[in-house]
Amino acid sequence: YFLFNTLNNLYGLAVDKSDKLPGLMLRLSDLLRHSLYETQKPLVSLTREIDVLKSYIELESVRLEEDLQLTFDNAVPVQAPYDIAPLILIVFVENAFKHAKFVRSGPVHIDIKTSLEEGWFTLTTKNNYNTERQSSTNGIGLTNVKRRLEVLYPGPAHEVTITKDEGYYFVTLRLQLEESSLTEPVHGS
Repeated sequence: YFLFNTLNNLYGLAVDKSDKLPGLMLRLSDLLRHSLYETQKPLVSLTREIDVLKSYIELESVRLEEDLQLTFDNAVPVQAPYDIAPLILIVFVENAFKHAKFVRSGPVHIDIKTSLEEGWFTLTTKNNYNTERQSSTNGIGLTNVKRRLEVLYPGPAHEVTITKDEGYYFVTLRLQLEESSLTEPVHGS
């Protein structure tokens, strides 16, 4: 679903001969490469996984361009010496965009924050949603990621909190990470 939407967005940019197209194609290539190769590894660097989030956010931002009010506050240092399971974070960011895209009465608001303190990584997302549209907070993506979290970060090594009020979803993911044993180069942006 994501891939087809992204390709349609890129096609539209190509038709308009947009200057954004080359950079976005590189972001898509980066995401696909990560999905194909890095997911074969049990762990990847936290910095690399945050780069994947940045690529995904940039691609999704094109789709909602004028209607999007987005903040992404990444407080994880570029040289953070921690590893994380690949693609464990993206489900939460995808859900923020998924629920927000049904907003009809105004702009889409999405706030994403990451932090790292003494080996505890935290991802928080906040997004508005269409209060008239019935939706579940336990879709297949969330169910699968919760199972992965139980296996990869058992018991007290992870915590997921999902709440909503009259206009916003709030998600907090906390993971206790291990120090890095990887020697791959760090990609920062």
